[in-house]
Amino acid sequence: MQSSPPPTKFVQITAGRYHSCGITRASRIECWGSRRAGEPGERLAAPAGEFIAIDSDWQNSCALRANGRAVCWHTPKSLPLDLDNPPDGASLAFGGAEFNSPVDIFPWQNGGLAIVEREGVITLQHDQPNAPPPQTILDISHAVICCEGESGMLSAALDPRFADFPFLYIWYRTIANNALDEETPGFIGRLARFRVNNGAAVKGSELPILEVAQPHILHLGGAVRFGPDGMLYLSIGDNLVSNDAQSLNNLRGKIIRIDIRGATHAQPYRIPPDNPFADNPDIRPEIWAYGLRNPWRMAFDPANPDRIFVADVGWSTREEVSIATAAANLGWPLCEADICRDDDIAADFTPPAIAYGRDLGCAVIGGITVPWLNDQFIFGDLCFRRVWLLERDSPPNSPQPWRMRQIADLSDIARNIIAFGAAPDGSVFVLSQNGPILRLRPTSPDALLNAPAPK
Repeated sequence: MQSSPPPTKFVQITAGRYHSCGITRASRIECWGSRRAGEPGERLAAPAGEFIAIDSDWQNSCALRANGRAVCWHTPKSLPLDLDNPPDGASLAFGGAEFNSPVDIFPWQNGGLAIVEREGVITLQHDQPNAPPPQTILDISHAVICCEGESGMLSAALDPRFADFPFLYIWYRTIANNALDEETPGFIGRLARFRVNNGAAVKGSELPILEVAQPHILHLGGAVRFGPDGMLYLSIGDNLVSNDAQSLNNLRGKIIRIDIRGATHAQPYRIPPDNPFADNPDIRPEIWAYGLRNPWRMAFDPANPDRIFVADVGWSTREEVSIATAAANLGWPLCEADICRDDDIAADFTPPAIAYGRDLGCAVIGGITVPWLNDQFIFGDLCFRRVWLLERDSPPNSPQPWRMRQIADLSDIARNIIAFGAAPDGSVFVLSQNGPILRLRPTSPDALLNAPAPK
């Protein structure tokens, strides 16, 4: 880190890998440092307001307000953002309001958009002039473990038959008495269902559907998505135990598929009989695809409902977007994207559709499809804040039928990209950590194009 702290007095200072932060005598936060080793230092973004305590690790920081609320953010990220000059085709959504930790967004039942935040709160917001104030849909912040590492509420979805089955499904990290065995309490990822009435989740209506032990704070997945077949699909990270991704007797490092229709406490889900391993007593029957590291976001391919675009965060070298199908092995940890230990290993796995290196980013962020972008997969990167399309480049039987094309560079207006969502009119929302939500307006793909396809 090649910089010095700003010329002010601090009551507390903390340091990450390449950045430092401190609380000033005025209870404000100042951060400084560099993006990566060897780069010049600079002033870095920090949340506004007054704080009483702060701590940092690798590229993350958390601070505590006097009211007991914690705020966490990914660092380093540059200041200032040029919010007055968005790129062509992009604009600030929700009046430019900033959000601490939005991780998912989806259309709500009677209009507006539901915004999921890691702290355990889902709010209903309207992206229009003279919009009504935000309304709370769900608040389980008392039960959610947040926000160390990637902990928190991470995804949510409405039942696709909401008119008849008014349920909200969420994936979050919490504590259970029997997370690791029958007597040991510990951290878990929990898939749960809430009944919705009058536009909000009903308190006390939670039905735990499925729980997965998560002793570590990273690689927690995951995206709750309903397929065209009505089944619930959930992506789950390997929780830093990389070999679990290849093990078929646990659910970490997997995409699972379950039937939640008619769920009860006695039988919260059923195994679809056409799951690829439903008849194998030695394999967890929920598994639909495996060999994943941290499949943070995924989306179904409208052109082929039997496959899923999944953005799987890489380790030290490569990022990937893969096309998962039933029983597919995506390779991790024997392969990192398109780099495998040997050719024999590579022959047994489904290769990624595309992969890119550290010259283009540090963590791939998926991803949705929308008709105005030809139902192609939209994805970005956490660090470099670029947005790409996954496009078919040549006939399906060619050696490399896919390519990535950059459609937006949000470096000057967005902080670390964390998720995507879509409005009913097709507008694409780009969520970032500790910052505004952006809207990419529906227009032709070329209207957003800012750079040629990466080589």
